[in-house]
Amino acid sequence: MEDRRIQQNFVVLCRELNVERILPYLLQERMVTRDEYEELMKLGSSREKRQRLLLILPRKGKDHFVKFFHCLVWSGQADLARKLPGLDVDKVPSCPHQIEPEPEPQDLGQNSAQLFQMFHHFLHAQQQQLPPNQAGEWNQPPPGYGPSHPAGN
Repeated sequence: MEDRRIQQNFVVLCRELNVERILPYLLQERMVTRDEYEELMKLGSSREKRQRLLLILPRKGKDHFVKFFHCLVWSGQADLARKLPGLDVDKVPSCPHQIEPEPEPQDLGQNSAQLFQMFHHFLHAQQQQLPPNQAGEWNQPPPGYGPSHPAGN
């Protein structure tokens, strides 16, 4: 008998599943191929990724839902897993894979301003250390390099 639990929970999964977080686990469990992984990551929206993944998984064998459920818990989506009937989150074995979570994107607004200021101070300090005839001449080739030098062509 075909396991239809993914199809039966399609709406909630399509709304809440974080594909980027679960994909590394699905790849390790051989629930998706490297080509499928790359195809999913190239899709534009999160909704497209969810829909495509949920169409791929039911074709992955009779125990696809159990493996998917385990990967869901391992990827930190136990709250979503609890919404799916039939399996117990507390009975999921510990993850056999060492997968580093993707770093969360950070707001670079204030950090970029600090980096720019540090870079500006660095450039200013470098200019102060140059001999007087080279200060400010950043676009000039080094002495000995030019149109007549083999490396300058």
